[in-house]
Amino acid sequence: MATSDEPSIYQVYIGTWWDHRQFAILDVLSLTLTINKKIVSEWQETIKLPTGANINDIQIREIKQITNGLQTFLDDETKRNLEVQVLNDQLAQLKENKSGLLGRTDKKAREELENKRDLLLASQQRVPEVKAKLAEHESEMLQLEKDDALRHLEIEEILSHFDDIDAFIQKVDHLYVDYLKTLLQKK
Repeated sequence: MATSDEPSIYQVYIGTWWDHRQFAILDVLSLTLTINKKIVSEWQETIKLPTGANINDIQIREIKQITNGLQTFLDDETKRNLEVQVLNDQLAQLKENKSGLLGRTDKKAREELENKRDLLLASQQRVPEVKAKLAEHESEMLQLEKDDALRHLEIEEILSHFDDIDAFIQKVDHLYVDYLKTLLQKK
């Protein structure tokens, strides 16, 4: 696909219509093809991994641990709501049962209950933030998994036509020269 700024520069993609990545840039005037070295190194690294392993496995595992913790926090929301209700009931009962002799112990108990309740309410106020963070991490994890899957599909397709990644890169590096030789032979 030609870039809008320079009609002599083309972006070279690998993949399908829906899932593709820019693999190289072709400059037809200077006769250069600049390959994205990061993609090539990812392919080479992926091939070296054991079967079923992916480049992003460690990141995905770390994100899963974080999301599990966030989900646990969200799952405890009902428990926190019930605890707040129990604490409110206990505070109301303390208020009703005021007596002159027990005033000091009631005051200490009331303060402890209020502190517990305030902590629980502060936790509850974080629920929307935690939900947003959970969605963000799940999205990031999904993107990493998608990247791994696409990388495997790219490698599979390359290896169906070439002996290895290096042979593919070598062919791509000489593609323009081979094309020109073919054109000159036809004349």
